[in-house]
Amino acid sequence: MLRYTILLFTLFFCNSIAAQDSSFKATIPSNSSYLGYYIMEITPPKLDSAIKRVKKIVPETQEAATSTNLLSKQQINHLHEEEKFLYYLYYGDHLAQFCSLTIYSVHYNTAIWGRLPRLDMSRLWSDEQIAYFQQHRDSAIQYLQALLPTSYFGHNAQKLTILLQANELIPTIIERYHVTKSKELLSITLQLMLQHNFLQQVAPKLYKTLYENESITRPNYLVYNDKNVQQVITLARQFYTNYPK
Repeated sequence: MLRYTILLFTLFFCNSIAAQDSSFKATIPSNSSYLGYYIMEITPPKLDSAIKRVKKIVPETQEAATSTNLLSKQQINHLHEEEKFLYYLYYGDHLAQFCSLTIYSVHYNTAIWGRLPRLDMSRLWSDEQIAYFQQHRDSAIQYLQALLPTSYFGHNAQKLTILLQANELIPTIIERYHVTKSKELLSITLQLMLQHNFLQQVAPKLYKTLYENESITRPNYLVYNDKNVQQVITLARQFYTNYPK
């Protein structure tokens, strides 16, 4: 009983925070399905049919957003490669007791954050799912590459890009930024550079601004302007040219 009480409190708390900040409304697409919560209907042809099949397999209900182990191992093993990737990507096997919303200030829409915002409930990937992504890194990056040019590069896909240290996606990320002006894409490049200690060595002043004395709930940021955008993109291109192969 206590478990369900905590879960209900978590849902209420997260929804309350999101409701208080209009920026969340602009960031998270409204869609009744949990899968649709992360990706719009416009998808690349290579994954479009697979996404539709996963939507049919997984119930599009509120329970799907708050339940784990939606499919049995036997069902998962019968999925095609694209379906299994998408299912693992959007449906973590674990749910945390409390939400993982990072509380971003009113500067959300005028800032380049040093770390990606956490806008979702704490649906976490299990060790098995993470191992799957790592073991199938090449194909996972191909799917991420296919998702990047879509109208909405989902939050989970952004997190997976960082998890896999998918530095090879940087040119596409930069190209996509010029189309969408999505500041989250710049945050991804910053975190990829951070993982390899690139910022610490090449741009120590920027590193200090973004990552020294940072708060878990309120990360540091750069003011969103042309000068800072160009600085991040220039560093990202330099990093891409020299990142560990």
